[in-house]
Amino acid sequence: MLTCRFTPGHGYLEALVADNAEVVTEEITEISERGLHTRDGKAYEIDIIVCATGFNTSFCPNFHLIGTSP
Repeated sequence: MLTCRFTPGHGYLEALVADNAEVVTEEITEISERGLHTRDGKAYEIDIIVCATGFNTSFCPNFHLIGTSP
């Protein structure tokens, strides 16, 4: 049986490989006004953080989330 996982929408994969985007999977150690720092010592200036939990809807990150619900 062949199974496929569909992407969230048109343009999703293209956005991940865009020249102005970078997917960072290293653990975040600090978030500040200007960006974030990861465990490997790198600092990133950011505009947005996307917290993607996949299909595990019971996942609760170890940091406080602030925002609006859809």
